[in-house]
Amino acid sequence: MTNSNDDLDKYADDYDNSFRVRPRLRSLISRGSKPVKKEIFDEDTGEWRTVIRMSRDKFDDEAKARFLAVYGRWGRMGEAASAAGVTSQTVRKALEDDEDFAEAMMVQEEEYTTKLIGHQRCGEKPLRQRWQSH
Repeated sequence: MTNSNDDLDKYADDYDNSFRVRPRLRSLISRGSKPVKKEIFDEDTGEWRTVIRMSRDKFDDEAKARFLAVYGRWGRMGEAASAAGVTSQTVRKALEDDEDFAEAMMVQEEEYTTKLIGHQRCGEKPLRQRWQSH
């Protein structure tokens, strides 16, 4: 009787395995990685050397420039990050890691604030004047 159960279990396992989809391995390039040259310090030899590593850094200088342009225009981090093709979390990490980018973002934020204040002061007549003119 146990032999029959073993055969049934083996048949069930073989049947399940025949329909199981095995994941295809994807290359680093197909997952968005690209080769990047990096300068590293070799502690054994005491010299700098160039190595090629695969990087998935989507927030490169082009994307940062796109982010800053949109952020300077609209003043919204989420929309600017989306326009650059990254998340707000990626932008926040870049702000922590890249001082130049953080400074450029502060400049864009100041320009946006100045633009907002300018529109508020020079834009429309105050509400009281608009009501009196009708």
